[in-house]
Amino acid sequence: RDCMHPSVRDSWTFTRLTGGVETIRNILRHPPMRLIISYDQLTRVQDLIYRLLTNNKVHVILDESHRMKSGDRSQRGGALLKIAHLPARRDILSGTPIPRSIADIIPQFDFVWPGQLLGWKAMEAQNPHDVLSSLYVRTTKHELGLPDVKRRFIPVPMSPAQMALYGIIRQEAIKLLSGIKTKSNVDLSSAKKSVMRLLQVSTNPILVVKSLTEDQPQSFKYEDPKIEAIFKAIVEEFDSPKILKACELARELAQHGEKCVIWTSFTDNVERIAELLADLGATYIHGGVDTGDESDLMTREGRIKAFHDKNGPCKVIVANPAACSEGISLHKVCHNAIYVDRSFNAAH
Repeated sequence: RDCMHPSVRDSWTFTRLTGGVETIRNILRHPPMRLIISYDQLTRVQDLIYRLLTNNKVHVILDESHRMKSGDRSQRGGALLKIAHLPARRDILSGTPIPRSIADIIPQFDFVWPGQLLGWKAMEAQNPHDVLSSLYVRTTKHELGLPDVKRRFIPVPMSPAQMALYGIIRQEAIKLLSGIKTKSNVDLSSAKKSVMRLLQVSTNPILVVKSLTEDQPQSFKYEDPKIEAIFKAIVEEFDSPKILKACELARELAQHGEKCVIWTSFTDNVERIAELLADLGATYIHGGVDTGDESDLMTREGRIKAFHDKNGPCKVIVANPAACSEGISLHKVCHNAIYVDRSFNAAH
């Protein structure tokens, strides 16, 4: 809506292609003029979309087009390349078109200009920019006149029980990681798990305690009384100092009439923080929240709309980067982000 010309803003409506094959087939029997479909849904109804593009003159726009960077090696990229020759016009939008290497651009350009090999030419050129510069348009932060980002790093000391558990898991991680350079048979999967556990412990140790005791920390049969004492102390504390600090910061902002986004990598944290901030109308988004109608508060779109309402009760949205790091614009109503933890994923 924000991107539409005022002359069509009120008359143009968009139909979401959701609900599975039969629902989408029924919608496309008399196709509306404007349609939106997710990449994952597209892969499940390729034949229906192929027929739609064959029988109608359609302009296709891929948003976050780097999602197809794997080309034929992924379901998503393969499905899009199969229909690339059919639309009357094609456009791609992406803030990060080359997240890993120049090769990421090849499938995206193959979609926009099928058979032209422009992506390959860019990759083989001594200076890829010579090939790419005339093929895209970009708006820079400078052109937008954005103010400088203010970053505040707030140290939050661990509780004694949290620190004790951190020390134990840190030792385990060091043991697993120490052989990476010298041995070829290092269990990288277990090493990665230990690193993730370290992140969890430093953020919210109750997640690790629940995981290691199969969600039964009080009745679990412990072999080591020291571990039992640490686990039970963590259960008693329940919410970690970091979680409580994040909530405190959100409340301070709300008192000044400001909204905030709270980021955390772990799903349980997302829901728990939203629960603790229920009095601020907090809502949350993670992979378990489905897309759907924006009038439904149980859907991703409904929750984003509630947060966008300047005068509405929702002052906080809690999210994880995996579900919410792209395709969501929060900058108009919110200028504050609280990062409870950070993953090692550079894209996040």
